[in-house]
Amino acid sequence: MSTQLARLAGTAFLWKAVQLVSVQVVFLIRLLILSRVLSPGDFGLLAIALTAVVFLLAITDFGMVPALVQRTEIDKEHYDVAWTVGLVRALAVTAAVICAAPFIAAIFNEPRATAILRVLAIVPLLEASASIRLADLTKKLHFRSLAFVGVAQALGNTCVAIALAPILGVWALVAGALAGSTTYSIVSYLLAPHRPRLLFNRVALTPLLRFGRWIFITGLIAQLGTVALKAVISRQLGTSALGLYFLAQNIAFLPAQVASEVSGAVAFPLYARLQDNIGKATRAFQTLLIGLSILLVPICGLLIVLAPSVVQHLLDVRWAGA
Repeated sequence: MSTQLARLAGTAFLWKAVQLVSVQVVFLIRLLILSRVLSPGDFGLLAIALTAVVFLLAITDFGMVPALVQRTEIDKEHYDVAWTVGLVRALAVTAAVICAAPFIAAIFNEPRATAILRVLAIVPLLEASASIRLADLTKKLHFRSLAFVGVAQALGNTCVAIALAPILGVWALVAGALAGSTTYSIVSYLLAPHRPRLLFNRVALTPLLRFGRWIFITGLIAQLGTVALKAVISRQLGTSALGLYFLAQNIAFLPAQVASEVSGAVAFPLYARLQDNIGKATRAFQTLLIGLSILLVPICGLLIVLAPSVVQHLLDVRWAGA
């Protein structure tokens, strides 16, 4: 790996770390504040809606953005057709969730989730309308701009959810999600300007789909287990138990999520640049894997030890099961 590329990758790692640490700190503050205003049942209802929406997004993910990042030769038609596929996919997911909301709620044995599902179904459409040129920023390892997009989304979500929680209850979480996605879409065009247009071009689409099919397969496998687990918890133990699991999962996975997203987000475009040199790509992968292990093993061990204190001092008695 050249000195220039190594320096570029190092800067990208730094900004991605700044983004994810900032976002996770914002969401952790949001979680701790809202856990004192809302009940485990409220978080359980949100978990049901998010699980359904994320699952449908995963099983319809054709990997357009990773395909754009991976390609060495790319033109405006590729960006337009990828944006079009993303928008059509989001429309399909939104329509499916709205229509199937009662059925999804029945799977989780929680009819109150029906209305929340239908409103939260708008989120994929809002995010799909964002600038497709964000993929270009990833490809060029310009993670400083991407950091601003991510932090803006987190702040929009958090500020609205906290402000409305005493008034709207669980609907404040839904309003926060919508506000965050709207902020994400608006800021994306400010930092990655693009004039989108609908385009269906088989020649431009075929190579993107050829690469993206592997994203689809891995996403499907990963989500099936997650959905099955949460459905069993909700049906057998109730929405409050799912809320406890949802909050505990968010805190427990925090270190691994930050570390893996930092490394994964930067590593993918880095690997794309090294795809013609397997030796260099292998050494880069080994370095990342060893670095992640050294970082995460002690942090996760510390979190295991401190878990009782975290629940006792940062949450209240309603969250004892977390």
